[in-house]
Formats: sequence, structure tokens, C-alpha cells
Amino acid sequence: MNKFDPATGKQFKASASTQSYTTYFAEALIAEAEADKDVVAIHAAMGGGTGLNLFLRRFPTRCFDVGIAEQHAVTFAAGLACEGLKPFCAIYSSFLQRAYDQASQIASSFLSSYMTIHSNSWLALYCYQTLAQAPM
Repeated sequence: MNKFDPATGKQFKASASTQSYTTYFAEALIAEAEADKDVVAIHAAMGGGTGLNLFLRRFPTRCFDVGIAEQHAVTFAAGLACEGLKPFCAIYSSFLQRAYDQASQIASSFLSSYMTIHSNSWLALYCYQTLAQAPM
């Protein structure tokens, strides 16, 4: 809990000695995208909270906001990966339940591998490689 003035309720916010994890994630993803034109980013109406608003400023044509459609975000990421792009899909963990089936069944069935990067408040799915040998 932050310190506050009981008379006014105004909070006294301490200055952080370091950047947030979200900022570090965004900066690292931007660095990857600068080195690789195939890196794209996807979020579900949470650009500010996931740090992808910073990515959007740097790469406006490589950042996709799918609105409140986490299922579509994961399926879209899988489709982009199947076409050779390297999508990072950042979703708040509390909303990932909406995309669980896509992450566990669709994306993992059609991609030979995918990796997850966790944080306390959101999850980023990085889909990569080629199509797996899956029945069509």
C-alpha cells in the first residue's frame, strides 16, 4: 500500500529505481523487431498494459490490436507463424482463459513448437517454426 495523506487521500508515490517488467519486455521485443523484419506483435485491447503500445509507435504496420478477442489473437498468431512471420501475442493471464483451447489445441497442433513467456500479469505467446505433421 502506498503512503497517503489521511486528510486529503492523496497518495505519495515513490519513484521506482528501475523500469517495469512490461517496459523491459517492450524494449526487448522492439530490439528483436529491429533485427528481424518478420517479428510482429498482437494484443487484445491491452496495448498499454502489455507494453505493445511502445512497439506500435516504432512499428505501426507490425502491431495488431484484435480487440477483446483473445481466441482470435492466438489463432491469428498461429496463422501468421504458419506463413513465416514471428508473432508475439501478449495477453493478460486473467483473460487467457478465453484463448485456452486455441493455445492448447489449435496453435500447438499446427505448429511444431511454441514457447511461452510468463509474467505476473500477462502472458506472451511466441509462435514460431513451421507446420507440424498434423491431420488436416
